[in-house]
Formats: sequence, structure tokens, C-alpha cells
Amino acid sequence: MRHRAPPETPQNKSRRARKSSVSSAGTDDGRSSVTSARSSMPDRRAGGFFSSALDLDGNGQVTIEDIATNMISILMSWIDWGLHVAFAVWLYINYQDSIYASLAVVTIVVAVIINLLAMVRYILNNTQDPDSNLRDRLQDYPQNSTMVLLLGVINVELLIFLSDDVSDQANFRSLGLLTNIFEGVPMVCLQLAFTHLELLYWHPLIIISFSFTMFTLVLKSLRAWIVWYSQHIDDDE
Repeated sequence: MRHRAPPETPQNKSRRARKSSVSSAGTDDGRSSVTSARSSMPDRRAGGFFSSALDLDGNGQVTIEDIATNMISILMSWIDWGLHVAFAVWLYINYQDSIYASLAVVTIVVAVIINLLAMVRYILNNTQDPDSNLRDRLQDYPQNSTMVLLLGVINVELLIFLSDDVSDQANFRSLGLLTNIFEGVPMVCLQLAFTHLELLYWHPLIIISFSFTMFTLVLKSLRAWIVWYSQHIDDDE
């Protein structure tokens, strides 16, 4: 799947200017010329790993709205995953011999594997360009990036912190829908089947998990459609 080239952003302009100044400094002065050229550019690390990823305008300022919009969406995904794990553990403890317990565990594991494959594929396809925003942040913040990648197998949307490029973040949010499709949908079907065929009543944990998953599915699907539609409008223009 080919992704549209990212739009021009202040970060990309700054990055290309920095690389141009470093390459034009020559080799006569060695490391000192490179250090001098880089020191003349704005320091993206000053904003921190997480805050700089949300600074899409490149002005060093992150609004409360930016933080709330992104963190609420990520928090919803984590709560949804936690409810699925709680349901699987509850099944394993109380209905260990039931096939539903095994299916719940398999659903969570399969979703993690799909997320991992999607992450690897996207990163490999989008770090070949020397000017790649994603590539630069992986090199500049190796420890933070490793933590994000490890947690990203639960929900790919967390990878928005690996890039401050609008296009990359939109793609990561769309990829985050994989979790809702390959974990949320099977889990909802499993809860319905278990409730009507085995349990014969709605347990409070199932009610909470089922309702929250359905709400998350609708909300994330609507957002993915809006992102897709807005990108196609930009292409037509």
C-alpha cells in the first residue's frame, strides 16, 4: 500500500536547512564545523519527545486541545483493550474448560500480531527517504521510540509520537483502526455468543466491555472515514 507524500511542514523545511548547512560546512574544520552548523538551527529536543510530536505548527507551543484530543483517543483504546483482557481473564478463571476462554485469548494475540506486522511494514516503507520525519525521530530519540513501539503493538495509534508530520499521524490513526477491527469486532461477537448460548444473562463486566467497545468502534470508524475523505479532497484539489 503506497502512502501519499507528506505535505511541506515547518519541521521538514527546518530539517532540510539543517542538513544543507551541515553538508556545506566542508570537511576542513571536522566535527567543530558540523556542531556549529547544527547549533544555529532550532533545537527540536527542547520541546521533549512527546510534546514536540504534537507541535504540528513547529512554533514550540502545544495547546491543551492538541493534548486532550490525542490523549483521550489513545486512553479510550487502552481502556477498551483493558476491558477485553479483563473479560478474557474472567472467562479463564470461571469457565476454563469453555472454548470461549480460548477464543478470547486468541483474539487478543492475533490483534497484537497484526498490529506488529502493520507497524513494521509502515516503518520500513517510510524510513527510506533521508528527509523522512519518522526516520529522524527514530534516530534522535531511540529510547523513547523503543518504548512507543513496544506499546504500539497494543494499539498502533500510539505511534503518532514517532512523527510530527500531519500525514504520518493521520496514517497511524487509520492503522489504529486495525485493533478495533481484528480485536473489537471478534470480541463483541464472542461476548454476544457467550451471553446468549452459555451464560444466559448479561454479566456487568460484559455489559461494560460490550458497550464501550461498540462506542469505540463507531467513534474510531467515523474518524477514519473523515481522515480518508479529507485526504481525497486534498488530492482532488
